[in-house]
Amino acid sequence: MIQKVAPTDSTVLVHGESGTGKELVARAVHANSLRNKEVFFAVDCATLSSNLLESELFGYTRGAFTGAEKNKDGIFKLADEGTVFLDEITNELQNCFLACR
Repeated sequence: MIQKVAPTDSTVLVHGESGTGKELVARAVHANSLRNKEVFFAVDCATLSSNLLESELFGYTRGAFTGAEKNKDGIFKLADEGTVFLDEITNELQNCFLACR
């Protein structure tokens, strides 16, 4: 399946229980894709609070909150032509989207 999906320009959903090798599959897809010369970001969403996850993924501008002394590009922008692997998104990303409403 990795060999079939890797050369396409499709978004890929890799799912499974924690510890089953989802990141290894994502890295294999990236390594065999046309994006393999670009950056690969792995983000463990379960280790970040909703606010920090939002800032990491989307970035922020100077003055957006206390301590934001300069603009910071988010992972989605930095990975423009590369790959972003969001691990353990079930709870934390859901909480982030609820908080962002």
